[in-house]
Amino acid sequence: SSLEINNEAVVSTQSTGGNEAVDQLVKFNQALIDNSVTAEAGTKSIIDGILLTKFDCIDDKVGAAISMTYITGQPIVFVGTGQQYPDLRSLNVKSVVTALLR
Repeated sequence: SSLEINNEAVVSTQSTGGNEAVDQLVKFNQALIDNSVTAEAGTKSIIDGILLTKFDCIDDKVGAAISMTYITGQPIVFVGTGQQYPDLRSLNVKSVVTALLR
């Protein structure tokens, strides 16, 4: 599957950041709301999606990923599992649930 992103705000954060990463995401989203307006309808911009890096190192802090999607109402569009562009992948929900249940 492919994802087309046009003028969308995708925030990148580490999957291992725990609650600190959630706090940063909330502050970034609020800054977008407070400081930007889209040209189309004069609506405020918000985060459109989340990119989680270091996803190959997930541990008990992976629950923060669920908090990020819950708080923003936006999906995790990609996870990074390495250092190169080919290492960006779609989220495997089963791996997140497995990590949470360990």
